[in-house]
Amino acid sequence: MQARLATTFLGVLLFLCAQGQTGKVPARRLDPASYVPGSVWVKLKPEYKGIFESKSANARMPAAIRSAQPRPFVSQAERQKSQGRLGPRKLNVDISLYYQLAFDKSRSMDDYIEELYATGYFETVEPEFTVSSLMTPNDASIGSQYYLQVIRAYEAWDVTQGDASIVIGIVDSGGDLDHPDLQSQLYIDPAEPLDGLDNNGDGYIDNNRGWDFSGAKASLVGTPGFIGDNDPSVPKGNLFGHGTMVAGCAAAATNNGIGIAGVGFKSKLLFTKHYSDDQPDNASSYSSNTYFGVLYVATHGAKIINCSWGGSNASSIAQDLINHVTLDLGCLVVAAAGNSNVESPLYPAAYDNVLSVAASDENDVRSSFSNYGGTVDLSAPGSNIYTTTFDNSYGQDGGTSFSAPIVSGAAALLWTVDPSLTPLQVAEQLRISSDATLYDKNPGYINKLGKGRLDIANALTFQSPSIRASKQLLVKDDGTPPDRGDDANLYFDFTNYLKASSSGLTVTLSSSSTFITITQNVVNLGTIAENGKVRNTNTPLKLSLSPTVPIDQPIEILLTFKDGAYEDFQLLNFVVPSFIDINENNITTTLSSAGRIGFSNPESQTNGSGFIYNDRSLLYEMGVIMGTSSSVLFNNVRALSGQYDQDFTSATKIMKSTPGTRSYSEVSGAFQNAPDAASASLLVSYRSLVWKNVPYQNFIILEYKIKNTAATAFNGFYMGLYADWDVENSGAGDRASWDAATRLGYIYPALPTTSPTVGIQMLSSKPQYYAIDNDQTIAGNPFGVYDGYTDSEKFLSISSGLTKIQAGDPTTGNDVSHAVASGPYTIAAGQEITIAFALHAASNTVDAITSAKYADSVYNYTLKAPMPAVADVEVCFGSSALLHATGATKFNWYKDFTGGAPIHTGTDLSTPAMFNDTVLYVSNAEKSYESLRTAAHIFVKSNPTITTSRSPVLCDGESVILSVNEADEYTWNTGEKTQSIEVSTAGTYNVVVRDNALNCTSPDALTVTVKPVPSAAFTMSVDLTPGTPVQFTPDDTPDAEWFWEFGDGTESNDKSPTHVYDALGTYVVSLTVTASNYCQSRSTQHIDIVTNAEPGIGNQLTAHPNPVNTALVAINYPGRENAVLSLFNAQGQHVLDEYAEGKLNDYPLNLSQLANGVYTLIVTTATGASRTLKIVILR
Repeated sequence: MQARLATTFLGVLLFLCAQGQTGKVPARRLDPASYVPGSVWVKLKPEYKGIFESKSANARMPAAIRSAQPRPFVSQAERQKSQGRLGPRKLNVDISLYYQLAFDKSRSMDDYIEELYATGYFETVEPEFTVSSLMTPNDASIGSQYYLQVIRAYEAWDVTQGDASIVIGIVDSGGDLDHPDLQSQLYIDPAEPLDGLDNNGDGYIDNNRGWDFSGAKASLVGTPGFIGDNDPSVPKGNLFGHGTMVAGCAAAATNNGIGIAGVGFKSKLLFTKHYSDDQPDNASSYSSNTYFGVLYVATHGAKIINCSWGGSNASSIAQDLINHVTLDLGCLVVAAAGNSNVESPLYPAAYDNVLSVAASDENDVRSSFSNYGGTVDLSAPGSNIYTTTFDNSYGQDGGTSFSAPIVSGAAALLWTVDPSLTPLQVAEQLRISSDATLYDKNPGYINKLGKGRLDIANALTFQSPSIRASKQLLVKDDGTPPDRGDDANLYFDFTNYLKASSSGLTVTLSSSSTFITITQNVVNLGTIAENGKVRNTNTPLKLSLSPTVPIDQPIEILLTFKDGAYEDFQLLNFVVPSFIDINENNITTTLSSAGRIGFSNPESQTNGSGFIYNDRSLLYEMGVIMGTSSSVLFNNVRALSGQYDQDFTSATKIMKSTPGTRSYSEVSGAFQNAPDAASASLLVSYRSLVWKNVPYQNFIILEYKIKNTAATAFNGFYMGLYADWDVENSGAGDRASWDAATRLGYIYPALPTTSPTVGIQMLSSKPQYYAIDNDQTIAGNPFGVYDGYTDSEKFLSISSGLTKIQAGDPTTGNDVSHAVASGPYTIAAGQEITIAFALHAASNTVDAITSAKYADSVYNYTLKAPMPAVADVEVCFGSSALLHATGATKFNWYKDFTGGAPIHTGTDLSTPAMFNDTVLYVSNAEKSYESLRTAAHIFVKSNPTITTSRSPVLCDGESVILSVNEADEYTWNTGEKTQSIEVSTAGTYNVVVRDNALNCTSPDALTVTVKPVPSAAFTMSVDLTPGTPVQFTPDDTPDAEWFWEFGDGTESNDKSPTHVYDALGTYVVSLTVTASNYCQSRSTQHIDIVTNAEPGIGNQLTAHPNPVNTALVAINYPGRENAVLSLFNAQGQHVLDEYAEGKLNDYPLNLSQLANGVYTLIVTTATGASRTLKIVILR
């Protein structure tokens, strides 16, 4: 299962989610029709959880929250019930932090989100997305349930018929609860009789068979206090009937003499409804509350949650909810991969911890509508599916909507057989046991349809590892991201969800891309226990990037896992970016390698995050303008006729360093004002500085060093940033102004509102500011940019002093932009100047100006204040260190380079006993502002800690490298005197390391265990003619697994298989044996199969003597002449060839060089006919 809103029904209908994006959602970029008016999802900051749960404290909450009547995704009563079932363990997701808030539908969604963020209560706020439907009818005639045979359900039912304790949640359009094939399958909560009371204490009344989250009237959905009703049945068919069809596939009543059979057999169904009764059956959009349904069924007894819907966008809150129901509540989420016939992810199917299902037909051919790609886990029948329909009927249709519940039913059977499995293990067992022959019918979709097609009978008995890679990291040897032409290392976490692997487990890296060359393609992962994890830290996969590798385009790579009979794959990708996000504090923005800010491609607002503050996207465009006149001007902002200038090209790789040299994190690089260095006259090195701690959390500093690489000076040089912000009403309600004290040009809403203030501050001298009304038709406007932005206007913007510091209608505002610059400068040939800016965002103008004061202080004072000096110290292992600072009269000591409280104040710092190299930091604290912190390195000498290149538990024949940190002397109990030793035998290895300068020694010890490997030797029968069964017999290894590869494309897991070869040839036969201790060995033999044997004359070929006790043996084959004599040993190895010219009458064959044993003689005549004879050498 891929380690991978809102929604789409994928079958009879496709609920397509509104726009969204993982993490914080910039609401301005959403289509207003794509979210529910008056409804948002929020994630609380943990410190405010108690206020939301306390009725008495509710009255003290801000009005924006109090009036919204916050509704928890899971009520306190439901959480308490779940906690009782889960026991006292730490949860992965604190579900008590997630709420839905309803507010006045006439209010602006943007304004309300801003108001909520301004309260300080929330970590994340997202609109609640609407969903739209897309009909995908199927015109095939009604047929039978072919899919039961395809997935081998009948064979599975011979093993298990499921159990009523396994409940499948159908989160969908509701269901026909009176349907004769569904009524008996409904899960009925025995603790909730229909008496008008909340008997089970879950916060819902009379909900004994599910819940309707959309209710009778669509107009009520999302209003304060709305929770729906207790009737998840549907009033009509068509789009409403989707859930009924899905449910029939999963668990319609089976063996009841009517209708159809559900895959889950005895499993039960729990419905939630997400379609309002009064909506037309062809409605295109509605609010579904689908994730309330997911949480509801998860807390009301469901083990499997079927989601036959999805959307093309993601939500961080939805991913958190999926993680909670899977990792905390123990439910498996199964989702449809989508019906758009595209290689694109659909959510929730593409989320982490979701089993994603594509669709195939009765012939295992991919359904024409089915999505495909690397996020698909497996396929299941989805074309022409005969199932239950509304009004007690049956019908046929197609979609991944039906593939998913078929898999859900299979999951129910599997969980019945082994209730101890975790949800992810159930998912992986279904995936890894699927039938990979699916790809024989789909050669154009190799590795894009999951592991294979569902085979539930195989899933019930199949035993295998199942390896998945996650946490991908692509870096150079020094840990920095690679650029074009670089060599790079690939690291992953490899998790084994199922049976432990053997010592022979390998992962192989490959790619069809011509832009990478793989230089180290195979890594041995060795034994990984069930639910175990390893990372290839010491054995990276390696590749080289082509100098022409495309920037910002995914490069697909394939990981192939192999361990005896186990074979698996995983599709992944990586990109070489031309831009990097800065997202360490309250602002998220992007720097591009060619100088643009916000978006690398401003024309389409792509390749970047824009400028986001409090989940609000506030920027249309930002870039650089510099030059000495309108004719000597270089820039990368808008121009004429809808075009954009791009006078800059990347000169050095853009990269990110955390921590940075002067701040918490820094993005740096360089660009030039020409396509290549030879023709460039300016080289601009840039660096961002960012801090995440208060009071620096609302700004980012951008520092530019501009170097004149030409032979002549630049006179009258100006450099600035141009930005078109959209703060209020997509920019139409904005004003631009200037604060002279802080040199801050800022944009703010003209009318009182909760929208923020943004700005650009000049941190260097010689400030220039120009405020622009974008609409050139405004009376008295010198120029606008709607009709284009000429070079003359650009130079005017950065060189006019402070002559135009206001823009925008004073009362209502209008669309504005501005330029903040510095100049004039003279830059002599070879000279470099530095100009710095700060980008700000704050809740209001007062806070923005305050932020600007802090930015000025940190850049012009803190960063320039004298840093203290402190000498690095060396101490013996386990000893205290004494650090001494100089260069000031007051010092603060810290654990981190930025942020945090001082751990000590004073000139000297004495540490506790040190066992590892450590870095502490000290600042000059003489003034009200502190200097940058100086690093104080503590180097621990004679550190004896032994590290290993791999697990110290080996299989015989393997080795491990034992290493210690660098020292002056090393003494191992093996007698070796090196820093590292390689060992392959069991035992305890001791080392003593010594540092001569400090005169200290320290010991350490490590135990290496070696397990025996099984024998992989085998023998085979001696009759090696086509059509004759060949018996293979291995050495006996108790409790082992055998995997035979016969060399003709066939395989076997039998211990002593019999195999028939159909054709003449030489075959390579291999046997892999895996012992119960997970050690593995492999052997290979060649076998020659001969043909054209002459019938009826076998007794005419003789050898004398036989058994052979002499050097020579006489071969007689009456009537035959001019033949080839070939001799094979008992292992099928070719040991002798001899051409016998003339008649074969007592032909002397010399066997003196052969050992005792059983051999096979094959005599082949000139006609091609052959005979065989067993010869025994016994001397």
